[in-house]
Amino acid sequence: MRGAILLALVLTTGCSLIRPPDRSLIDGGVPMDAGDAGDAGDAGRDAGDAGDADVDGGCATEIVERSCDDGEDNDCDGVADCLDLDCRGAASCCSANRSVPVCIATSGADRFNNFGATLQDMGCPNADVVDFGLTGASVITDECQRISFGAELSVDFQIATLCPGGGCSGDLEYAALALGPTGAPGAGGYVSEVRFAVSEDGRVRVERAGTLIATSAETYAGGAPPITMTVELLPGLTAGGEEVLFGHVELQQGALSETLLDRELLIPLADVRCIDGGRSRAGLFLAFEGRGNAVHVRGPLGRVERNCATPSQFEPPDELETDALAFLDGCGPGGNVGAPALAAYRCGDGCPGRLQWDAWLDSSEAPREDDDAAFIDFGICASYARGGDLPGNASTPWQARGAGYVLGPTPASSREPSVLPITNDATTTFRAPRLLFAYAERIAADADPHHIRLGEVLNGGTVGAPAAGSVVLTPADVEGCVSLRDPLLLADHTQNMDGHEVTGGWLLFTCDRGTEPDSIGVATLDAGFTRATLVRRDLLDHEVGPYAMRGVFGAAGYMEPVGRDHTLRLWFLARDGAGEVRLAYAQGRSLLGTLPELDPYPGNPILDGDAADLGAPCEGPCRLTGVSVSPDPNAIGDAVRNFFLIARSRMTSSGLIHELVPLLQPRPDD
Repeated sequence: MRGAILLALVLTTGCSLIRPPDRSLIDGGVPMDAGDAGDAGDAGRDAGDAGDADVDGGCATEIVERSCDDGEDNDCDGVADCLDLDCRGAASCCSANRSVPVCIATSGADRFNNFGATLQDMGCPNADVVDFGLTGASVITDECQRISFGAELSVDFQIATLCPGGGCSGDLEYAALALGPTGAPGAGGYVSEVRFAVSEDGRVRVERAGTLIATSAETYAGGAPPITMTVELLPGLTAGGEEVLFGHVELQQGALSETLLDRELLIPLADVRCIDGGRSRAGLFLAFEGRGNAVHVRGPLGRVERNCATPSQFEPPDELETDALAFLDGCGPGGNVGAPALAAYRCGDGCPGRLQWDAWLDSSEAPREDDDAAFIDFGICASYARGGDLPGNASTPWQARGAGYVLGPTPASSREPSVLPITNDATTTFRAPRLLFAYAERIAADADPHHIRLGEVLNGGTVGAPAAGSVVLTPADVEGCVSLRDPLLLADHTQNMDGHEVTGGWLLFTCDRGTEPDSIGVATLDAGFTRATLVRRDLLDHEVGPYAMRGVFGAAGYMEPVGRDHTLRLWFLARDGAGEVRLAYAQGRSLLGTLPELDPYPGNPILDGDAADLGAPCEGPCRLTGVSVSPDPNAIGDAVRNFFLIARSRMTSSGLIHELVPLLQPRPDD
């Protein structure tokens, strides 16, 4: 059914299939309490009402987690404080790096030093002062800054002369910290989205896109100690479920201090975009701009980058070369790639760089959108790379596990692979000597039903090519499913003295229910990974929200063990009533050995097929066709980044193409 919908839309429309979510509720947003990350919104966008309050149990009915640091489950959804998705962006739930001084150029250049690791131990000159002159000027960071993931900025301003010449309009002479989309000053001054300005009348003002939104209650003295301004930028949700950047601003001059903004809504996250060399990416440039010499900026600028990322924040990996995925794009004779499976893991002392990456995907010789009409054959290609860098550059090239298709299309069409490294923290020579894989295989020619096969491939000093594996789950095993698609392997772990060891797991799958909306089901896997036993067919279904009215499918994600618990992080594709496909997210936590209950993210969906983060624009229909995600293999303990491989079909002037797009997603410690 999926391919037929896409084909029909390609033939009937020349415009984008995907309507971007309404992110324009900035004026209607309700500021949140400083301790939480916002209301989950209406019933169609939240994780579900907890029902009537259990007064005896001490749990009051709330729409959203009221406090993120009180140790209680305020909204009765089974998780408390930072484990609740409502707390995304709450300062108490974010990890932060140590402060980095950023020196301001004083030699007449129009840029100040870029943020980077080389500045971590750099001191700044005492004469680090900016004067702007009567015509006005600006100094701007060299590159787009990742402030959309949360940051704390601090800088000193000094009013040299209060009300020079006797005039005190508040805008004749000023200095400001500004956040804007471009890296160049405009003819009439720097064009900013948000500006925090200190004026010659002793007042501090905040402007959003040229509109005044706050003025300090205090009047700060001229010729006195500097005014220290600290700006916290925190992503979160409004009461309507819209993702925005909140601002918290503190001012201090000697004994005089005040809170200028108390976690006030600043800007929609969708507008936090840099335009750099014709490319749009998440973040904003930082600038100091002003006019006159009555107010100075005194450096350095202090910066603390936070990891307060929300699930819908993505960024392209800068370290990839432009043709990074060319090797993968060439899978099979047709190159109609899709349904990727990405696994990144520490492989120990026995392999170069101590990291291994596996990327498997399916492809077809005929256009993949013709699948439902013609029952075309699919095959699976498997590639790996070993080294410390993200694959796709000269130091870490992709290598094939076998020539062409390693699974299918002979003797049967094979598609939608999933890969799971069987790791053991106690092993140092090679921590993942076994690689488990699963895929959907067509049961009979010229028919749609598929079953799930599962196999294992050698992954030690020698890297092997996969064989067919064994059938572990069929439609006959799952009542109501006419076909089983999109397998996802998840690990279960036991805790040992050295960490954790994979000792079993779960198999998630898409239940194709014919004329009914698709659902995502789950089966248990035994310790030997040879037998699957059905648990349920509706782990997730269309009732998660209107964005999934016509079903959910294509699950991707992983289990993250910490101590005796583990967290299931699950992404999935959802089709709404108009047939549009978007990416959504759910999460749950439980003891090792048990499958967590999932809470969908209240801000779903998180990614559209025509999103700017995916790079090349859509000249017609764009449709997400697959997604895979792997945690950062370099992290010890909590993964601080997620690596995504997104497959989408994109209409261009020369026709429909199928492409792979890599993305990164920083996330907080939760």
